[in-house]
Amino acid sequence: MAKSKEVKTLDLTFNYLKNYFAKGLDFKSKIARKEYFGSQFLVLLSIISLLIISTIANETSDGAGTIFAYILVFYILLALWCQLPLSVRRLRDAGFNPWWVLVGILPFGGLALFIMHCQPSKK
Repeated sequence: MAKSKEVKTLDLTFNYLKNYFAKGLDFKSKIARKEYFGSQFLVLLSIISLLIISTIANETSDGAGTIFAYILVFYILLALWCQLPLSVRRLRDAGFNPWWVLVGILPFGGLALFIMHCQPSKK
């Protein structure tokens, strides 16, 4: 029974990442709090993993370190590209106007956005 739960969790993890990148230009739909923070955590974890791999590869071999550094930069840019629609969808699901995403530009605006993203979904 434990193996079934592990497989279900792994499938859910891949679904979060797949939806994060597949809906990279979807501004219209909504996203639940669990899926939003789950995908945020997984993307952050993958960026940290790539950074560690890049650092280790750079210490052992110059060529491999450079390749992993380019992969890391590309992955971060792709994640940032997908972050804006994800944030807009989460704000819409929490009942806020999607234009509130622009608050993130202001100092301490990220904290305000985080608080808005933590709000429960509205019907």
